[in-house]
Amino acid sequence: GLTAANSDTISISPAAGDRLVFVAQPSSSAYGSALSPQPALKTRDPFGNDSTVGLGTSKMVALAVSAGTGSLQGTSSMDIGTAAGNGLVTFSGLTVNAAGTGKQLTASSSGLTSAVSSSFDVSKATVTGSITANDKVYDGTTAASVTLSDNRLAGDSLSTSYGSATFASAAVGPAKSVTVSGISLTGADAGNYSANTTASTTANITAATVTGLVS
Repeated sequence: GLTAANSDTISISPAAGDRLVFVAQPSSSAYGSALSPQPALKTRDPFGNDSTVGLGTSKMVALAVSAGTGSLQGTSSMDIGTAAGNGLVTFSGLTVNAAGTGKQLTASSSGLTSAVSSSFDVSKATVTGSITANDKVYDGTTAASVTLSDNRLAGDSLSTSYGSATFASAAVGPAKSVTVSGISLTGADAGNYSANTTASTTANITAATVTGLVS
């Protein structure tokens, strides 16, 4: 028979990079929190090989929300060119400014086929309402007056209101329980939050001054 022979070493180089591919997909997060993991992209050739062939020293990649509501907040463009990312970009600190389901990102760059991410959700943030109740002078009722506050994200347009605020009893006493119910949210950003509907605190009811008549 014939003796087997080995060829010289064969070097196979990637073809020209012609497309963007997500190598780290954005994952679901809560409103106000950064996507985790953050998206990352590579340039690849038509055969699935990582490639910087023909890429150029500078080529910007832009990310945008292409399905679902909201838009990206943070630096959403990075340079994937050979003098910068060299075929790889990893974004950081990106958030989506609206809660909702079924969101997707599209990465685009001139001369390259765009990439679309897998779907992800942004859940509502939990806003915790707290109350400050005002002391009052005994008036025979359980009615209370309170001020609401919450832990909304800075800059969001949000208003809180309540249905009722009552002392546990009308009697005079220190540190009496006050319960607020029917707490609700309104405003342009209310849809990004879920909230507790009740809260409680304490306040004082002091004795009323009675003016007697002397005959």
